[in-house]
Amino acid sequence: MSSEISPLHRVLVPVANAKAIYAALGSRMPGFFRVIAKGHAPLHVGHIRLAPELHFMDGVVLKVMGIAKRPSPSVRHYTTPVYSFESRYHKEIFIRGANGIIPVPVDLLRDDTADTDVDALCVD
Repeated sequence: MSSEISPLHRVLVPVANAKAIYAALGSRMPGFFRVIAKGHAPLHVGHIRLAPELHFMDGVVLKVMGIAKRPSPSVRHYTTPVYSFESRYHKEIFIRGANGIIPVPVDLLRDDTADTDVDALCVD
């Protein structure tokens, strides 16, 4: 066996900023969030995604997670894929990364604009 193989494990990734959009589908139907996060991660961390924080009450907290391999001192820029989920509206959500928790104001889209292109999330 080679001693060069290192196990993979999940890690929190530093987050610099994030964008959240809430599409309101009507007064009697819950809408849905679309969220992305951006930052710089160590080069050895891949598959960076947003995931729900299951132990948070009264609000929305997502965490930026990645899969770590062998350590590397280099870093790279990342943008997570869009994470969508159904929920009631919140004016602000929170993103947790390796560097702490950041508040993210939510842009509200009414039902007439709910089909807005996902590219709107990628605007800095």
